[in-house]
Amino acid sequence: MRDEPRRHRGYLLLLALTCLNTIPWPFAGRAPVILAGLPDWLWWSGGWTVALSVVTAWGILRYWRDDELE
Repeated sequence: MRDEPRRHRGYLLLLALTCLNTIPWPFAGRAPVILAGLPDWLWWSGGWTVALSVVTAWGILRYWRDDELE
């Protein structure tokens, strides 16, 4: 393998921040607003979960290339 994501601090920081944003911190201690039948904090968490999967896929595609296949 040519490279690994764990060697790139910027990527790991982006991954950690995206992971922390999946927790609905801004909505703690207040009544939820219902949007399309679901609470707003669920939309927040779901959106950041999708973002986390995109960041993870990007890191895998960018840094985990097998030199033998190229």
